[in-house]
Amino acid sequence: MLVLRRAEATHVRRLGGEPRTLFSSKKVRKKKGWIIDPIILHPLDESACVAQAGSSRPHSIPHTAHRDYFYMGKKDASRPRVVCCAIPVARAAGKVLVITSRKRDDRWVFPKGGWEATDRTLEAAAQREAVEEAGVHGTISRFIVTIPGSTATYHFYELDVTVLQEQWPEAHERRREWVDFAEAYRRCAWKPELAQALLMASFAPKR
Repeated sequence: MLVLRRAEATHVRRLGGEPRTLFSSKKVRKKKGWIIDPIILHPLDESACVAQAGSSRPHSIPHTAHRDYFYMGKKDASRPRVVCCAIPVARAAGKVLVITSRKRDDRWVFPKGGWEATDRTLEAAAQREAVEEAGVHGTISRFIVTIPGSTATYHFYELDVTVLQEQWPEAHERRREWVDFAEAYRRCAWKPELAQALLMASFAPKR
């Protein structure tokens, strides 16, 4: 049973059929052949749910991110998670901020994590992860790309950094470093989704 929280709405639709809309605390029983699409504070219009690259407009989760049912950001879900990723950038300096993975401190990544019910938008989730994992505050200036995978669907955003905290929630678990674009790509190349999103950023060198 999926219980919707306050300020949430959901499309429930049979495959190939028209969506029905449920609001607030109504319960949705999962049925075979149905898709459950949470839409967070957004017009309930399917065309509005498809994010366009380069847009800075807050948007909800694209229907293409779903296979059968949609399972928010739960780590133990059997379906792909929705993961929001911020790529912190200092444009004037031409630098990108990378952080070490919590699982392997020899691997470098960007701040990212599962979308949670308390996040009003995917952009808000990316900003929250940037604060928690890297201690950076800033403005989401551009949506980059959505990359679906077998275990997660990644949504990438450019984050223009305005504040860099000396202490942050995961400071004892991660290292962070400002590097140039080429070095950021080299360090993140081990994970294809990160490398692909970085190459599609507006600050990437023209090829």
